[in-house]
Amino acid sequence: MASPPGGQHIFGANQTVEVFNNPPPTGFTPPSGSSAAFFSPGPPPVVNLFAGIGSSFTFVDSTGNEQINLIYAGDPNITVTGSSGDTISGATSTVAGDSELIDLSGLNTGSKAGPMTVTGGTVQATVWAGASDSIVGSSAVTFVDGHVGASDTIVGGAGNLAVYGAAGDSIVGGTGSLLVNENQGHQGKEHIVGGVGSVTIFDLGKADTISGSTGGTTYIDDSYGSGGNSSITGGSGTTGTLADGENTFIKAASGDTVVGGPNLTLINAIAGNVSVLGGSGTVTGTIAGLAGVNTVVEGGKGDTITSGAAATLIDGTLGSQTITGGAGSNTIWGGTSDSISGGTGTLEAQIGSNSGAVTLNLSTGVAGVRDVSVSGSGATVTVSGFSNNAGNTIQSATSVNASNVFLGTSVSDGKGGTLLTFKDGSTMDIIGVTGVIKFTQ
Repeated sequence: MASPPGGQHIFGANQTVEVFNNPPPTGFTPPSGSSAAFFSPGPPPVVNLFAGIGSSFTFVDSTGNEQINLIYAGDPNITVTGSSGDTISGATSTVAGDSELIDLSGLNTGSKAGPMTVTGGTVQATVWAGASDSIVGSSAVTFVDGHVGASDTIVGGAGNLAVYGAAGDSIVGGTGSLLVNENQGHQGKEHIVGGVGSVTIFDLGKADTISGSTGGTTYIDDSYGSGGNSSITGGSGTTGTLADGENTFIKAASGDTVVGGPNLTLINAIAGNVSVLGGSGTVTGTIAGLAGVNTVVEGGKGDTITSGAAATLIDGTLGSQTITGGAGSNTIWGGTSDSISGGTGTLEAQIGSNSGAVTLNLSTGVAGVRDVSVSGSGATVTVSGFSNNAGNTIQSATSVNASNVFLGTSVSDGKGGTLLTFKDGSTMDIIGVTGVIKFTQ
């Protein structure tokens, strides 16, 4: 152990460490296999730590409120433990494979717990965060394990950043990739904002607030079992695609609120009881084999899904969903007990012949309602607002011929409307319409 006047600092055992109570000389490099520490009076006191090539350097600050600089790291075993109030600057090194461990947790018996600040250097860094720490990444890979603390502020740099988060953390990506999970406790209540780099977020707790990448791909999976009740906004990045051709993939948990971004987006909400607002992008592509779409939403029971301004396909076949079209072009696959409403854009509602009871409200926009013959029968569709627009049509490939003549039966529903029965056994009650109905294949 060596201690300069006015502070206590603990060095690891079996090391050659030279201690100086003055600033380092210009161009100083410790001999191979040794290390050096220079202490300068404050305020705040400054500690400049040097590690020579081949040395193994461990330093514990038991004082706090110091500026600790890793000036040179020539060895892959550099460990620095801070105390409350410390500001620590990561090492700069050109030696391949160099790394450092910075411990802010306050769990070391020789340290004082409390807020600390770390700025990364140019070597790969692992940071053990405590409570209310501030950590800024660098051009190197940075891993932050903050699960023993809370309310940390973590900002990425040009290097890739991976974080084990904790309650109250604020995590912001940089130009490097960002990976976040909460599998060490699933504490939730984090605020996570993607940067320019790609974003991967998974295995979450509850009540997180998340937004995706502004430049790269976004992958968010809240389905691991401990999540839900989070607010998730998709990314806007268009560099790179994920497995199904999308730029953004979001898999929601029950209770989540999801907002799509402007890029190609796939939202899996089959967990149910999810609120989804579709995206607003104008670009279209192929997502999960579906061409000409910007946003695809896979719905679950109890979902409330509202399309945005983008070209959107919503799969409501699991049923019991409330689905509303948006300002763009909308294709909606209906299921049993779905309630579907048109928006200000165009709508094609496709109802399988085995879908059970489905309710459609076409009071806005231009719509086509398509009967889709599949194995099984029993669809009973109720359509209101059909007369709202002269362009509205009833569509069927099996019950309408090439001359657009309906091949099923059409009778009064006894309530001032028309009841259609299709060749596959499905029925469609067109509320309030007794005149001409347009049919197409």
